[in-house]
Amino acid sequence: MTTSMPNREVSFPGRMNTRIVAHLTYPYEDGKYFAIFAHSLNCAEANKSAQELATELGRAGISTLCINLADSNSAGVSHQSFKLSNYIQDLLMAYEYLDKNYKTQTLLIGHSIVGVAVLTASQHMPNVAAIATIAAPADPAHISHLFGVAQVGSKERDEVRLAVERAQRVSLSHQLSYLNKPYLVVHSLVDEVVDFENATDLFNAAREPKRLLPVDTLDHMMTRPSEVQKIGAEIASWALPFLKK
Repeated sequence: MTTSMPNREVSFPGRMNTRIVAHLTYPYEDGKYFAIFAHSLNCAEANKSAQELATELGRAGISTLCINLADSNSAGVSHQSFKLSNYIQDLLMAYEYLDKNYKTQTLLIGHSIVGVAVLTASQHMPNVAAIATIAAPADPAHISHLFGVAQVGSKERDEVRLAVERAQRVSLSHQLSYLNKPYLVVHSLVDEVVDFENATDLFNAAREPKRLLPVDTLDHMMTRPSEVQKIGAEIASWALPFLKK
């Protein structure tokens, strides 16, 4: 396991008068290139993997604003009121913070369901140079599994599913056909939550330039640090040419 890069906590305004807390990883202001890594990894092991990814980007000279949208989405918000649009709003706030303070081209990375929000929000982010998603679903039927829906009561579970369905009525494939950013689709061949077919669907729907990166052994929650390190290095290598333009 690599040693995590130094990071500092930052905060900025979120939706509904909240504050979003994120971590900006090394090399901070001295870095020429920046990324936003938005994820929904909300357990200790998974957060370590988020740190591993940011560390690998830092080794390539990319400072990363790492934000857990599962935490920001749940602050004062019940399961019943969940909306994918909340993730999109928080992403736009994160982008505005980075753009205001650093005025630089940005790499946008989204994990799992947040990958869907990343693809949608990127249309409103002119300084995003490239986009990567990791284990992102293309099929709305997968999404309820990603929010611990099985752990709530049946009535609440039904309300969550309905909210998700409403949020996903706009075809992601249709949105991708208009995406004018370089796009990297990272997905595990053995993902136990969102199968690899989702990756091929996303890749086929997207415009060039695009790349599909299959990963052999990574689980959905990214709990294998050595695999996360490889992914981070691959993303950095792929993105740097676009950030340097």
